[in-house]
Amino acid sequence: MLNSQKVNSITVLGAGEAGIAFIKEIREKNPDIKLTLIDKNTHYFDKSKFIRSMDLKAYVGLKDFAQERNAMFIQDTVERVNPKQKKIYFKQNDPIDFEVLVVASGVKSKSISLKGERREGLSYLSDINPFEFKSLLKISSELIVYVTTYLGLKLCTLLKSAGKEVRVLGGNWDFLGSNKEKVVNFLAAKQINVHLNVTVDEVIGEGQVKATKISPLKVFSSQMVLLDTGFSPNLDFFEAPINITNMFISESVPPIDGVPQTAAPYEGIFVIGDCGSPDVENDHFYAYNSDEARSQAHLLSEFILEAKETNFIRKALSEEDKQKIIDEFIAVVENVNLENQSVEKN
Repeated sequence: MLNSQKVNSITVLGAGEAGIAFIKEIREKNPDIKLTLIDKNTHYFDKSKFIRSMDLKAYVGLKDFAQERNAMFIQDTVERVNPKQKKIYFKQNDPIDFEVLVVASGVKSKSISLKGERREGLSYLSDINPFEFKSLLKISSELIVYVTTYLGLKLCTLLKSAGKEVRVLGGNWDFLGSNKEKVVNFLAAKQINVHLNVTVDEVIGEGQVKATKISPLKVFSSQMVLLDTGFSPNLDFFEAPINITNMFISESVPPIDGVPQTAAPYEGIFVIGDCGSPDVENDHFYAYNSDEARSQAHLLSEFILEAKETNFIRKALSEEDKQKIIDEFIAVVENVNLENQSVEKN
């Protein structure tokens, strides 16, 4: 068990919703404890909010954020974490040791097999840089959005409202349940072409995306391709497999002859936010993610600094909740003119 009286330093890996909230919580509770924030980016955006509204106002400069809270900021890519030796290895900087590590590294888009994926204009949702995205959007008129979640649905209607020609691709869209036909017909009525039960095979062009090839075989002209492929926890940098229970990380022990073995906990290592969610790979709506990230940050800060026991319980998205989200999506878009709206207001 972590002894809160002896905690001198905390390292936070990831400056997303959970990491930012945790830094704020810790610094409000303790002005003296040493804090280190690590992220590969220079800034933080709520990408989910950006995808829903293209709002650039939620920009947080991480260097300034850290300085204002008397924290050290390391901008670098973490290549691996050794949980037993309590050491973090970087792509550019020298390795560092940690006492307490809070992993808030978020999620990454699930990759798909695709030719030409390095061409400019193609992006997975988790890799979107809002400023670069909006600059490229200015010179693009035909867009492809591959949709497997609610975020993709919101994005395609937002792009249509920017006056773009939007073509939506997807698999079976079973996540919509009984609403699938209703949503497809709704998008068609808004002049958004929908092609289901297809896969993206290749993006074509020299440097810049010019067209997209799909199966069954069709080729569409396009200058941007946005891939909403769902998400998985961003935890690949751990040297040894881990098993996450609540907000705690334990060593994952393979079963012997089919019999589960007891996992030994990694003391002083915790996970919060989407990267610790056991269901994030099956999530399609992301209704409670931000609220839960902030709640976990609060609870974990109390546990580390005040030794308050906690048992975080995630909210379950009911079928009624899903129906409400879809109904609100349709109602909102119905009241928006999806033609020739500017995205430059932010």
